[in-house]
Amino acid sequence: MKTNKWLIGWCVLSAAGLFASAAMTIKVDPYFHYHKPNTDKYFYELENERSQNDGISRHFDYDAIIIGSSMCENFKTSELDELFGVKSVKLPYPGATYKEITDSTRRALEYNPDIKIVVRGLDMVRFADNKDALRTDLGKFPFYLYDNNPFNDEEYLFNREVLLNQIVKIEIDRKSKEPGITSFDDYLSFMSPCGIGSVCPDGLQVDKNVPEIELSDGLKDSLKNNIGQNVVELARQYPEVDFYYFFTPYSAVWWGELAGEGKLRQQVEQEKMVIEAMLQCDNIKLFSINLRTDLTTDINNYSDERHYGFWINSLVLKCMKEGKCQLTKDNYEQYLKDELEFYESFDFNELTNQSDYSNDYYADALIRNEITGVTPHLEEEPRKTGDVIIVDDTAKYKYLVFTDAKLSDGDLAEVYIYDENGEIVKTVELEYNELNSAPRLHVVNIENCRGQLSIVFGKSDCAEYEFNSIGLY
Repeated sequence: MKTNKWLIGWCVLSAAGLFASAAMTIKVDPYFHYHKPNTDKYFYELENERSQNDGISRHFDYDAIIIGSSMCENFKTSELDELFGVKSVKLPYPGATYKEITDSTRRALEYNPDIKIVVRGLDMVRFADNKDALRTDLGKFPFYLYDNNPFNDEEYLFNREVLLNQIVKIEIDRKSKEPGITSFDDYLSFMSPCGIGSVCPDGLQVDKNVPEIELSDGLKDSLKNNIGQNVVELARQYPEVDFYYFFTPYSAVWWGELAGEGKLRQQVEQEKMVIEAMLQCDNIKLFSINLRTDLTTDINNYSDERHYGFWINSLVLKCMKEGKCQLTKDNYEQYLKDELEFYESFDFNELTNQSDYSNDYYADALIRNEITGVTPHLEEEPRKTGDVIIVDDTAKYKYLVFTDAKLSDGDLAEVYIYDENGEIVKTVELEYNELNSAPRLHVVNIENCRGQLSIVFGKSDCAEYEFNSIGLY
């Protein structure tokens, strides 16, 4: 009798525990499977793309999406919104195949009939993938979050990892974090060290004297099927939606690897097939900045042979808005000719001799003018320790850039930025360096420093420095 009572009690407690777990999961819903995030009560981290993206597609308010592999992680939805007058979400799928991205795009279009714009990167390394290929090396895929079958939701409702690592954390964070959600600008965005020293630490040796490998009939068929099913067909199914596609602009290091393998012409031929397939659809707008060789050959824009800095994503959006670098029936053949001629004649080994910027954000500063249309404010004269620059309108600038060179011994100097109320809003500590050593580059983010600013280049009782190349970008 006691055993039966104990067993019944255990079953009741277990059922109650499972019910409580399910209730908490539905209430908090960290993967947005059942409803929008409760941002009046909780703070939600956007960090688990394959578990959260479908819920974002289902329940968020938007009329445009940015979707793609890791090549799209650094897009800022705020920039797309401002340029195109939309409200967008970002749905990155690192390492995804064309099929996974297309399936996710199609679900978003089915969930939300208000979508007007789809921005998507077309990874050039995956043109000829199998049309139904899916990544099987990224862990178990949460298919139960992507269907409308309530009977397999137990994998979410009774998931120990979700309960302990997501829901409990969200509840604990209520004490220290304001309610809200990670911005889509920040969602999965990354900044890794850039430059030839990071991309090719051992240098680059490309021997282009290798026989060219022709594009096989098998690869041609695979490409036709992949692009047809996962790019063109979707656009035809939704003629009222504008699909802004772009070729992911890989670095010259990647092109050098192709040249060394005898696959340069093969790659350009693949591009030709892809372009011709997409130009059949009036609602596909295809862009490529591959001919911006000032960018693709400057490895300061890249953290590896393929991944580029966030400023390249910003430039792509600006090109889309202005219709620059768009491939059309009138220009695509010349584009392909120019691309092939450039890389066939390019000396890839010279990339090894490039100098890395000591601050990776300098590459972003240099391209701000093209992205924003704001002319940099450049100081013509050098400054010394104790000098002050007053800038009346800083709202349009993102960075303060300068170099410092030490001229005399003494205490280390600091550069101070004061707001119009006399409060210090930024302090730049100058590292110790020897007299007459090479100038050091500083790139200071002043996005959140608005109004009139006073830039004070150290105090008069510090070591004497000379400050050059001073600019606001």
